Amino acid sequence: MRKRIGLLLYLCSVLFWSYSVCAVEDFPTKPSVHNGKKWRIAYIEGGAFKDYRESLVSTVEGLMDLDWIEKKAIPKDSVTDTSKLWQWLATEIKSNYIEFVGDAYWAANYNKEKRTQNKAAMLTRLNEQKDIDLIIAMGTSAGLDVANNEHHTPAVIGSVADPVVSKIIKSPSDSGFDHIMARVDPDRYERQINVFYEIIGFKRLGVVHEDTPEGRAIAALESVNKIAKQKNFTVVTCHAPFASPELQKGAKDLVSCYEELSKKIDALYITNKSSLTPESIQGLLKILEPHKIATFAQMGSDMVKRGVLLSIAAPPRFRAVGMFYAQTIAKIFNGASPRKLPQEFQGSPRIAINLAAAKKIGFDPAVDILGAADEIYEEILVDEKKDEKK
Repeated sequence: MRKRIGLLLYLCSVLFWSYSVCAVEDFPTKPSVHNGKKWRIAYIEGGAFKDYRESLVSTVEGLMDLDWIEKKAIPKDSVTDTSKLWQWLATEIKSNYIEFVGDAYWAANYNKEKRTQNKAAMLTRLNEQKDIDLIIAMGTSAGLDVANNEHHTPAVIGSVADPVVSKIIKSPSDSGFDHIMARVDPDRYERQINVFYEIIGFKRLGVVHEDTPEGRAIAALESVNKIAKQKNFTVVTCHAPFASPELQKGAKDLVSCYEELSKKIDALYITNKSSLTPESIQGLLKILEPHKIATFAQMGSDMVKRGVLLSIAAPPRFRAVGMFYAQTIAKIFNGASPRKLPQEFQGSPRIAINLAAAKKIGFDPAVDILGAADEIYEEILVDEKKDEKK
């Protein structure tokens, strides 16, 4: 592992930008009704995932800030589950303008058969009952099920690793469908890998991903391979499902991959997995520690708190993204075509580093690395549930 002189200047040039969107025809975001009635919103996802719930919560909070919904504290009943949240939105939210439709909610629990059934039910609802004015889709599989010409209901797609590579949208500037808008940050993962490489200088980078087009997109494998060619390091992969209806099986698949990769790599890019949780991450990291493997979490500083060495964190990220989604929904309800609205949104990331994790693998971060870090953790947070079991 090596220290880089002048890294602070490099990081500043790569990391610190403000969110940006393309200039488009302006539409108001002020509350309005639909022919004297409330706008009706539906929701679909492939399965429970932390980012989906946080994005949905932040979108609702954005709608509150825009006065579409009466302000009210949203319950924190789960980290990942959106079903209870959706029912709460359907029954407890007060608004003169919009309605979250309680029975217009579909979640497949990462089950292929259930996903097929949900898509069919959704299309029937959109095309035959025609009582939905907009659908929110979270994640790659839901985005693929919504982004097509099998219906023409406006849809806002979020929490997709790369909607272009996943073939959800045509390009960052054009969804390819008049009724579709999918948020995209084209260079997000390239920036992550660049920063990880500049700090560590690894030779063999491990990546666990599902061996499907969707799995490769979620793991940002195209971006990883692109930077590998530029920086001349080797990418070593291991295949494991993104998700399993049985969380325990998914966790075992990850353990197998970490054990296999630990003997072949000097750094690991930890990618999104539904089975990768605060409860499981520390057990996985223990597999890597004897081999002094540096780690970088694709998903942010929550994993750094729990022992991952590095990530790019943005605590206000979901709040800002939620407002972006809320403004998009408001503009659609005020007459904007989803296709003509901006899709590109870049947050303001910050470097997160865990010094206790660094000590475990024998990494002594240079002064310029610490100077560029906005979040520095000196201890490893142990999940409370684990403490209770001890």
